Amino acid sequence: VRVRASLPGGGALRVRGQLGLVPLSLEGAVTLDSADLTPVLAYLPLGGHIAGRAAATLSVTATAEPLAIAASGTASLAEVIVSDGAQPLLTADRLELAGLRYDWPATLGIDRLILRKPWALIDQGSGRLPALEALTGPPAGREAGASSHPGLQASVRRAVLENGAVTLVDSSVTPPVRVEVVDARLTVRDLSWPPRGASRFVLRAPMPAGGRVEARGQFRLDPPGIDTRLRLTGADLTAVQPLLPVRGRLAGQVDADLTVAGSLTPMALAITGRMAVN
Repeated sequence: VRVRASLPGGGALRVRGQLGLVPLSLEGAVTLDSADLTPVLAYLPLGGHIAGRAAATLSVTATAEPLAIAASGTASLAEVIVSDGAQPLLTADRLELAGLRYDWPATLGIDRLILRKPWALIDQGSGRLPALEALTGPPAGREAGASSHPGLQASVRRAVLENGAVTLVDSSVTPPVRVEVVDARLTVRDLSWPPRGASRFVLRAPMPAGGRVEARGQFRLDPPGIDTRLRLTGADLTAVQPLLPVRGRLAGQVDADLTVAGSLTPMALAITGRMAVN
């Protein structure tokens, strides 16, 4: 069987393979080109509001009775926006997935994930990741019948975020404090949802007002926690003052080599090491 079709919202679908009638089944190659993600969201185990244009090259096997769908290959998503309906929580120029394995309805494995020019909102005060909560929460704005499938079961062997930006919000104080970090690179290994154990990470980024930060270690999502070595080089204190429990005005540059470990919710961290302020 060969099928070529235009899709609602733009883009094209091509299918080439073998179609079985008794029982009804399909085995073949499926290609998506610049497809609007919106029409298929009701069939995916994802919450939140998601926008983007998808491309994929997949090998697919499917049977109607019992219903079973398995796919493997590569995929990408351009112009990515994840929101809670009121504000963006995560955006990216492009998301690339390699070594993708999907079993319907809700099991996803990814060997390599690359997120190019991402931006994310992080609640520093509570340790919350609003975009992750939106994606793994109840599907938003869909019919009840469309969200009756199980929740997402996902694993990623290696994820890389390139030229990333983060807005850190501390909602534990009034008014909330915001700090912007740009041009960050983050590598994460052994990430899973629902959370299973610790994930390793390396983060490198310039500080907002000068200097650099590097962190490497492990973090946990459930319960939220961290165990990392943190290095600051020539970091301007004015950039981080809004996040510190210190009254008055701070000035200077910090060089530090610290070990940070403990819980993020509730916040209970032990910090040891050396620090010099110039």
